[in-house]
Amino acid sequence: DEQQPQAIDQLMAKIGERLDTVDKDPTALEFAMRTAQYLEFSARYDLAREAYGRILDAFSEDPMNSTVVRTSVEYANRRMDLVGQSVLIDGNLIDGRPFPWEALRDKWVLVTFWTSWHPDWPAEYQSIRRHLAGDEAVEVVLVNLDDDRNLVERYLQEHPTSFTMVFNSDADVPGFSSGNAVRCGVEAVPFSLLVDPQGVVVDIHLMGDRLPDAIGQWVHGTQ
Repeated sequence: DEQQPQAIDQLMAKIGERLDTVDKDPTALEFAMRTAQYLEFSARYDLAREAYGRILDAFSEDPMNSTVVRTSVEYANRRMDLVGQSVLIDGNLIDGRPFPWEALRDKWVLVTFWTSWHPDWPAEYQSIRRHLAGDEAVEVVLVNLDDDRNLVERYLQEHPTSFTMVFNSDADVPGFSSGNAVRCGVEAVPFSLLVDPQGVVVDIHLMGDRLPDAIGQWVHGTQ
């Protein structure tokens, strides 16, 4: 732990060094983005914002990458801005009825964005099921971002779930362009966020081991 601040300082310095060589190093952008994402996923939001800001400055005039970088940084900031703020999740249930987001007030809610085609989804779903299927304190809402509703319905026939499933209410809008995804800055799935009984996001990126840790800390006060 004593070495961690020094290691983070070195990491931030390394980002600067690599970005200074973007004209000569084609891997500089990938390295810098992966490092910023690591900081974001580790909940070091101030450092992540600094890293994303450096990347944006370095590529602001780059005709090949400026648009992609600007969009990625904008979405990253949206994700991090979720923490401490209220969030809206809307859409339809599988039977076509509107999803009653307001009815979940006074409950803890895990919201997970997913697609049927992503190779990590089966393992992530099993993790959610293992940790939360019997936990009455947490409601699980799965927000689907598939473009093809027929594909996801076939998937759900083969892999049924008891969790609440939310679909984009406008079938003509691609999943990652839906209001839910854009508002939450979703660029990749699975992506999870934990919402408290007041409707405020308390944590994001709850995949793998971070899920039970976050549930223990926020919901059950065991961490």
